[in-house]
Amino acid sequence: MSATQPPWDNELAAKFLGECLPYRSVLKSIYSTLRLEAQKHPHEVRAAAALVILLCRENLWPTQQGTQERDQIVHLAARQTTRLKQLYEQRAKIKPELQSDPTYRRLLTSLDQEARILESRLSDPKPAMPKEPPCTWGEFWP
Repeated sequence: MSATQPPWDNELAAKFLGECLPYRSVLKSIYSTLRLEAQKHPHEVRAAAALVILLCRENLWPTQQGTQERDQIVHLAARQTTRLKQLYEQRAKIKPELQSDPTYRRLLTSLDQEARILESRLSDPKPAMPKEPPCTWGEFWP
């Protein structure tokens, strides 16, 4: 094991994750949540997409056919995050005072950053995760 190697980046850890039923249950819950209508469930959808950002690393997705399943969920998360951004942009058009609200502008910026991270995870080869978190994530970043 390398000092710079993440804890999930080895065969035994991959086996553990593949056999971990609660973890698989969480992934099913994430997928189900991402299939909700973004306009009716914006907070739940964004939280599920954030978990996808955190979990969409090589060897961390616990299935034998993991790459295809992961890419499908990452694509759905990217699409839903883009929908959320559009939803909040529409709200700002309806209520122009939101455009001058710094907190609201940070939310829009963060949604854009989150969507770009997800979209980049679909490219081949996969880029490294960005060093900085989306702007509303504070100090929390893997």
